[in-house]
Amino acid sequence: MSDLEGVAVNQLINVAIAEKLAQMRIAKWFTDRIAAADPKAGAQLIRDLCHGGGERPRKGDVIMRATKKSRRKSDR
Repeated sequence: MSDLEGVAVNQLINVAIAEKLAQMRIAKWFTDRIAAADPKAGAQLIRDLCHGGGERPRKGDVIMRATKKSRRKSDR
């Protein structure tokens, strides 16, 4: 395999170990995040997002309208 990659066997092993360690760290991170999650708060967040938050616009809130950009000659 190292011949196909064009690297030394030692380097190939080091990269494989580094990739495996990264996968294990990410798996632990997700496990820790899931364990610390609050299902009730998550469900409330989803309900709030589905209903648009329910707050009225505050004084000073502005909706910026997107302007039509002129088409470049290369786009035509």
